[in-house]
Parts: sequence; C-alpha cells; structure tokens
Amino acid sequence: MLRYRVTHEGRRVEHIRFVGLVRDFPKVNDARREADRLLMRINEEAQDARIHFDALAEHYLKADFGEDAVRPKSLTTVPIVRHYVRDYLITQWAHRIADDIKPLEAQRWLKSLHDDEGLAWTTVSKIKGLMHRVYKIGRLHELVTKNPVQHVETRTKTDYRAIVITPAQTLTILESLTNPLHYALVLTCAATALRSSEILSLRWSEIGW
Repeated sequence: MLRYRVTHEGRRVEHIRFVGLVRDFPKVNDARREADRLLMRINEEAQDARIHFDALAEHYLKADFGEDAVRPKSLTTVPIVRHYVRDYLITQWAHRIADDIKPLEAQRWLKSLHDDEGLAWTTVSKIKGLMHRVYKIGRLHELVTKNPVQHVETRTKTDYRAIVITPAQTLTILESLTNPLHYALVLTCAATALRSSEILSLRWSEIGW
C-alpha cells in the first residue's frame, strides 16, 4: 500500500493507493518502482479529487471492521472478506475513480469471474455483495455519490455437489500425505467437519483440552 497526503478543502488528508500483491512484486525495489509510477500518476490526477476504488475499499475494511462497525465480525469472517476485497475487487478496479465505474462493466466483470476464472456463482455473488457493501459504506461516509452494483445481477444457484468419502478412503488419503501440516489439517477436517476457513482460523485458546 502507498500512503500519501493531499490538501483537500484546506486540510491535509491521507489517501491510500493499492500498489500490488507481494507475488506481483517479490522484491522491494520492484515495489518501489511501481510506487514511483503511481506517484507520477497521482500528480497527473491531482486536479481530480474524487476517491479511487482502492482507497474506497481500504476505507471500507477499516470502517466496517473497526469501532464504527454496527455488526461485529467473527474471526473467520475477517480474513475471507479481506481476501475477496484485496485479491479480487482491488486487483480489478484499483486505480479507477470509484464514481466512474459503470454498472454494465461491473456486471460483465462479475460474469467473467465465472466464465473465465471458473468461480462458482455463489462465490461471484459474495464478491458482488462485498462490492455493494464497499459503496454503501462509501456513500454513508460521503466518499462516493452512487453505487454502480445496486442493480447488477448475478446467479446464486450452484452446480456444486459434495463428494462423500468413506472412513476407509479418508485413511487412504491420510496415509498418502507426507507433510505433517497437511496431515493435521485433513485429519482435523475429517474428525470435526469444520470448514477449511474455520480450520485455518483455529487458535490454541479455542481447543478444549
């Protein structure tokens, strides 16, 4: 993340811009070069004070999970929401002016997540819901003037079917795992029926010894 300050209505305001993921910029110098390019773009856009989508999304993560949050979030919810917001929404719309994103292009992008990237419609629907929430919080805080996904449509029906395996098949899977961490995760899943996100969020304090 690149943090910088600009003058807005006579006061200095901190802004945030999304540089990229660590996997995209594995070296510090790579990230610094990208940040320098961002600063050049920011200076060129200085005359347009409207908020960019990456800043709007980060504001949402801070506002909806902070002290002002009306609905508290569980420990398992927080990392999942951050994943969807940063790896999908910000990655796609990072440097766009939030108010300039059109409903039809948002709908086409969401459809491409299913058609081109193979995401289930239920997952696409969750991402659309989060984008709607980002704009809803933005409007509440008077950062944007409209919500482009308010009337966007996605499917909620899924063709997912659970694969039921027997105890013997479970043991066969466990015996094939050489990594102790993978073994522990699969065994915990088989023994408790926890979701993968719930298993990854487990803490020692939650174990009933």
